Amino acid sequence: MVRISLTFGALASFIAYSIVSAKTIYTGDILSGHKVVTRLDIDDIPENSITKLWLRTTHTNVGQRLHVPLLVAKGCNPGNRLLLNSGIHGDELNGIRTVQRVIKDIDLSKLNGLNVNGMYNNRREYVNRYESDILTDMNREFPGKISNRLASQKFVRMIWDGVFSNNSFTAAVDMHTDTSDNELPNFVYADLTIPYVYRMTELTGADVIKIDLGSGTLGAIENILDYDGVPSITLELGKSKTWQKDQIQRGYDYVFRQMADLKMYPPTDDPLVIKAYEEYKAKSYYGNEYGSTSSTNGGFVELHVKNLDVVTTETKAATVYNVFGDVMEIIYPKFDGVITSFNHYPLNEPGVDIILTIHNSTDPMCVNGKPVKRARTLFSDVVKGNDPQCLTNEVQNSYPADYPRANNQHRLKKILAGKKGNLTDMSMYKEVSIKHMLFGGEMTCLKKFCTGGSDMKVGCSWAQFKGNHIDALEVIFSALKDVSYIRQDDHRAGTTYMIFNSIKDASNLMSMKLVYNDKPIDLYQTVKIEEDITVVNIPNFRDVGIEPMAKLILKELGPWCEIKDISAWRRFDNNQYLPYGIKVLVKKNNMEVDLPSFLDHENGKINIFYKGCKEACSYCKEARHWKSQCHKIKKNQIKKNARESMQKLKFSFYSSNVEAPPVSAAPQTDVSNSVITKAQPSTKPVEKSKIINDTEVSTNDEAATAKQGTVGLKKPLASSLNTAVMPPSSN
Repeated sequence: MVRISLTFGALASFIAYSIVSAKTIYTGDILSGHKVVTRLDIDDIPENSITKLWLRTTHTNVGQRLHVPLLVAKGCNPGNRLLLNSGIHGDELNGIRTVQRVIKDIDLSKLNGLNVNGMYNNRREYVNRYESDILTDMNREFPGKISNRLASQKFVRMIWDGVFSNNSFTAAVDMHTDTSDNELPNFVYADLTIPYVYRMTELTGADVIKIDLGSGTLGAIENILDYDGVPSITLELGKSKTWQKDQIQRGYDYVFRQMADLKMYPPTDDPLVIKAYEEYKAKSYYGNEYGSTSSTNGGFVELHVKNLDVVTTETKAATVYNVFGDVMEIIYPKFDGVITSFNHYPLNEPGVDIILTIHNSTDPMCVNGKPVKRARTLFSDVVKGNDPQCLTNEVQNSYPADYPRANNQHRLKKILAGKKGNLTDMSMYKEVSIKHMLFGGEMTCLKKFCTGGSDMKVGCSWAQFKGNHIDALEVIFSALKDVSYIRQDDHRAGTTYMIFNSIKDASNLMSMKLVYNDKPIDLYQTVKIEEDITVVNIPNFRDVGIEPMAKLILKELGPWCEIKDISAWRRFDNNQYLPYGIKVLVKKNNMEVDLPSFLDHENGKINIFYKGCKEACSYCKEARHWKSQCHKIKKNQIKKNARESMQKLKFSFYSSNVEAPPVSAAPQTDVSNSVITKAQPSTKPVEKSKIINDTEVSTNDEAATAKQGTVGLKKPLASSLNTAVMPPSSN
C-alpha cells in the first residue's frame, strides 16, 4: 500500500523497533468532527476512501493534549506505501500545501495502495517548560523516548510509535523549507548508501542534491527512517513563512512521479510537466560538501549573489555596513562552488551565516572513509541483512555506476581512479556456503534465517535488482503461474517470500534458472530462527585467501562452538570471492562463555563481531575499548592537528601575493552549455575581509578575516564515516 504522511519530527540516538501487528487504537473522542487515535494501522482504513484523523500525543503544561492531523487516502488495490511528512518546523509551509494538493487531486480509482498525510502546525521549536522554556528542534529528536523527562522526547516518540514505525513504508519524503530568514533552492538531502535513495533524488529534479554518505544528522526523520529500513530523503522547498507557488508545484509534480515509479499511480502524460522535469533534472547539481560564510561584524548586509550562482573564493558575495553606511566587511565564499542558500534578512548580528556554498570536495574526509561500525551486531540485524560491520548487499547495490556527482548536467561515467571506495557491482555477487571447504563434498545451497522459515519458504532479495524489483519479481511469478503459493512482502527487509504447499514445489523453483536483465535471479530457502544460534561477522580479511580463511575460522572458533555454516560473497560466473562480509553460524558449547574477539593468523589479527561481544579495537587490535575510544588514533589526530596548525602559522608570514594552489588539477568535463557552469580554480590570493574608512574593529587576524563557520546551518556538516569515491572537485 502507499501512504503519505505529514508530521512533526525530532532527534534520537537509537531506534527501537515497534510491534508491527498493532491495530488502530481509537480514543473514542471526536475533535473538530474527526476521530482521535493513538496508533494508526493503515490496514484498518476502508478502501476507496479519504479518512481524516487526529493523532493524540503528549500533554502540554496545562494538561491539554497535542494532536497531529492525519489524512488517509486509500485506493481500491494493494500497492507500495509512500510516507510524506510535513510541518515538523511550524514556519516551513510549502510542504504542507504540497501535500494538501496531492490529497485533493488523487483519483482513488487509480491509486494502488494507501496515502496518509499528517500535519502539525506548530512553532519552529518545541518549548520544554520543564527546562526553563528551552527550545528543542524536533527534527533532531526522533525516534524519541517515552520515559525521557522532556515533553519533546515524549511527543516525537508517540508520533514514531503511532504512525512511522508500525506501517511498513516503502519509501518516505520529509518536506521542509530553509530556516527562518534564509532561502534554499529546490534542494535535497540524501544518503546515497541507502537502497533506492539515488533513484528518489533523480525523480525530484531538484536544483541541488547534498550527498550524505552515511553522515546525515542523527535524529532527523530522514535518517532515522533510513536506519529503520525505509529509503528516505529530505526535500527542501524554498523559504519559510510563505507559500511559493513554483516550489509547491515542483513538490506536487515530484510526489506524483514518485508514486508512478512505485507503481502506485499512472505516470503523467502532460507534455508541459514532463518537459519541465527533464529540464530541471538536466541541471541538477550533486555536491558532497557545503560550508557557510558568516559575518565577523554585526550590521546591515547587502547581498551581491543569489542561489545557484557559480562563485569562487574571490567572488564578492556580500557587503556589511554599519549604521552610518560605512563598509565594515566584505563577505567571500568559503570555497569555489555554487551558492545554495543565503540570508535575505539585512540586519544581522556577528556570527550569523550570510551565504552557504556547495561543491565537490576532494578532501579525504569527504571523499573517502569507512563504514560506520556499531559496538555489537544484533541478531535481528543479521536476519534482515543489516550488518553494521560492512556495507550490505543492499547498500552496495544502491550505488549506480554513473550517478551524477559533478556540478553539471552530464553524468560521470568513470569514478576517480586511485581513490578508495566501493567500486564493486554487488549485483554480480551472491552469498554462498563455503562449509564444503572444511568438511569436503559439494557446495550446498545457503539457507537464511527468517521468521517462520522452512524448506517450503523461498526468499528473493530486492537489492539485486537495483530498484527494479517489481519487474524482476514478475519473472518469478510468471514461472509459477501453474503453482499455488502465498506471496509475502517484507518491506523492512526488502525481500519477497513465496510460501509453497510442499517441499517439491519449493525445490522446483530453486532448480529453475531464472534471469532478469541478463543476470541470474538469486533465490534462497529459509530456516527457522534458533535462539541458541550466534551469528559471527567478519567484516574484513583482505590478506587471507578464502580457503585458508575457512580453516582459520575452524581452528580459532572450533574449540568454543559447533560451526553450522559459513557464508561468503562469490561471483555468479566464477570462483572470485570478496575479502569481506563473511558470516559464521555457530552454536556455542557453553552459552556463558564468550567467543574470542580476534582470529589470530601469521599476518596479524582479524576482528570478529557478534551479539554480546566484548569491546575490541579494529585499529590497534587491543581489547577493552572500541575504535572510537582508541588512544592511538587520538594521539595521531593530535599530532596531525599540530602539524596543520604549524603550517597555518607559517603561511601567515608569507607575502599576500603568494598564489593559492588550484583546488583540483584533474581534467574537467566540458559544461559550456550548462546553466550552472563549473567554478574555476582560484589562482589569486584569497583576500581578507576588508576594514574600510577607519572604522574601529579588532586588528586580530581572526576578527579581521571573514569567518567561515557552520553557525546556524540547517544540517551541520559532519565528517563522512561512510563514503564512496567522489569525482574531482569541480573548482
